[in-house]
Amino acid sequence: LAIAQRVLCVVNSADLLKPTRCTEFNLGELIDHQYDSLVRISSALGIEVAADSDSAPEIRVADLGQKILETFRHRGLQDFLTLGTNTMPANIVANILNIELLVHATDIAAAISYDLIISPVITDYVLQLAHTTITPALRESGLFSDELTDSGTEESTERLLAYTGRQSQK
Repeated sequence: LAIAQRVLCVVNSADLLKPTRCTEFNLGELIDHQYDSLVRISSALGIEVAADSDSAPEIRVADLGQKILETFRHRGLQDFLTLGTNTMPANIVANILNIELLVHATDIAAAISYDLIISPVITDYVLQLAHTTITPALRESGLFSDELTDSGTEESTERLLAYTGRQSQK
């Protein structure tokens, strides 16, 4: 969540129409998509979400993301949650949250040419989550793109991006 906040705080209104490497979204649409993903996870957790289209993207994502994290901390990762039409273990939903926040932070950074530096400890951890979470069925459902051919890079951010179907920002 902190990494998403770090990049969202530098986005300004002039950036919102910029293209992203998620070709179906411009930057404003990608940020809305990220927020909508948080709303769906909130709904799965039973969190009521008030409409908040007037706040800055950083505030919207930070406030809702924090509520989600606090709810997971309180309820734990046991049992199942219904995310959209899919019922899945709560730990998988938590994994999806981590993957979405970090990968979309890199998407946003790439769109605005922001040099986002992420510790390899974090990207290695999220890559491990991605390997246990992103199944062929999730890829087929459109939640995640097909993995790109491994470029042989040792950098964990690049490997995470390739695994989630994204071209490197470099």
